[in-house]
Amino acid sequence: MTRLEPASFEVERFEFAGNACLEIRGRWFGVRGRRFMRPALTAVTDGREQRMLAVLDHKPWNAEEGETWLAAFPCSTDPTALIQAELTVAPDVTVPLPPPSAPPAARRARRGISEREQLRDERRQALEARDAAIAERQESIEAEVRRRLEDLRAEAERERAGARLAAQAARERDEARAARALAVERDRLARDRDDAVEERDRIALVLTERELLESEPPPVIAERAPLMPRLVAVSALLIAAVVILVMLLAE
Repeated sequence: MTRLEPASFEVERFEFAGNACLEIRGRWFGVRGRRFMRPALTAVTDGREQRMLAVLDHKPWNAEEGETWLAAFPCSTDPTALIQAELTVAPDVTVPLPPPSAPPAARRARRGISEREQLRDERRQALEARDAAIAERQESIEAEVRRRLEDLRAEAERERAGARLAAQAARERDEARAARALAVERDRLARDRDDAVEERDRIALVLTERELLESEPPPVIAERAPLMPRLVAVSALLIAAVVILVMLLAE
């Protein structure tokens, strides 16, 4: 008995055609000596398995080695929902099929959806980029404001420190000026005091001399009588000078 080699199918097209059929076009290999029955398409859609028999348009579906082979299957469901399919052409020949291509309208619809999704993604990315740029700009502005505030605070602190130093210097100048004026006044008062003491000593000397004259014998007093008016005048002047000095010291 001749052993048949395994059959294989090279899919060229598996798509939804305009006649509401799923068309399968391809080439068979390893089918010499085989007889094909009416092809059957088993598809799994939405978790349900359905079996479809080929329409008779392409009967008898004979397969020639490496030649184009065509079959069509009526399909009432959305082919884009088909998740698994396999083709059976003989009891021992079943081959898996890739997912079918969508019809042009579905492809256009999917392309439109894809384009809309792409536009949405681009818009979302643009919005995210804009928000990121705004946030970055806001952070930059806030950082600049904080820097300027720090500069203003530092400048104000420098001005306050300068004002404190100027006020301290002014106080020190005033205190030095007052100290010099006080020293000058003390020196003047010391001189006035020394003058007053000196004058007091002269007055005391004059008074002592007068007392001595008054205590001398009458002949001596008579002899010095012409000098008495002058002594009295000098005493008066001295007393007046003492009074003036006392008034000055009291100030």
